[in-house]
Amino acid sequence: MYHSSSPLRPAIFPVLLAILSMTLTGCGQPLDEDQLVDITWVPWSREDPALATLDRAALMIPVLIDGKEALMQLDTGASRTTLYRPLADRLGIRYEVGEKVEWNQLPGAYRARIPKITVGGVPRKGMDVIIWGLPSENTGTSDRTAEQDPRSGRLVKLGDLGTDFFREPRPAALYIDFVSSKLGVFQRAPRVSGRVIPFKIVSGRPVITLSGSCTLHALYDTGSSPLGLMVTLDIFRTLTGLDPNSEQVSVLVAPSWGRTIDLHGTPTDLTFRAGRHEFAFPVLWCSPMMDQLARSTRGQIDAILGNEAFRSSRILLDFRRNVLIVIEDGRR
Repeated sequence: MYHSSSPLRPAIFPVLLAILSMTLTGCGQPLDEDQLVDITWVPWSREDPALATLDRAALMIPVLIDGKEALMQLDTGASRTTLYRPLADRLGIRYEVGEKVEWNQLPGAYRARIPKITVGGVPRKGMDVIIWGLPSENTGTSDRTAEQDPRSGRLVKLGDLGTDFFREPRPAALYIDFVSSKLGVFQRAPRVSGRVIPFKIVSGRPVITLSGSCTLHALYDTGSSPLGLMVTLDIFRTLTGLDPNSEQVSVLVAPSWGRTIDLHGTPTDLTFRAGRHEFAFPVLWCSPMMDQLARSTRGQIDAILGNEAFRSSRILLDFRRNVLIVIEDGRR
């Protein structure tokens, strides 16, 4: 560490603080609402009354793929963008001549290069994506859905927009307005003011450190979690004093990525802090799936922070500075 023999003059500190504040809140133009697109929310299940209450399980946005529009799920819990075969077939993508890969521990996937994908006016050229079958084709189970099939009237999920769109080749900024259900993507972060939450990138995904009764490393996941906070089984026991399999804990069985997962939840009054922001979690969830994620990341991720944590907020994820800003009311 470098130590100066002459201390900084007090007058310099306000200048430094002003520069730091401007850096953390964005140095670009004010947020342009004309660049925003509408969000379509899809519940975890329309058939199961318990799961239907989790009404923000999937955050769907319009995406242009080589000029053709599709409705895809925004998934910050996925490091790679994926398309389902029905969409790839509709777009005329010859994925079968590409490299065959195993994806999400499921067979029958291909890697293909898409000439151009555009979200909110921001294009990405030459993106490598994963193309695979619908969950029902791979596993015989249903999954959350997104786009209406004109023949059956049912909605069909066509793919997931992963964090690679926002990180490569140049980092971008993602704005989500959970109040008005609007979303924007910007090559340069717009100028906003709010509470700054730093995050780090783990396996291509944003991870936030939460401090409270314990320290958690929470993946901010817009895709697989409509919940506020989900933790591993051991952390759940520590924070609640309850066994996840006890009668005092509610259990939901939900579809996810072509599988079913058990969600165990109980009411809490837990609060955690991240940066200058405080989170309150009226319900704490856990799942064996969360333990698998913790093991696969060697403990770098031991919790998931879902959309519910920001339900009444507007946020900006700046992938260039690795900060999430919870925008203060009335200030942009």
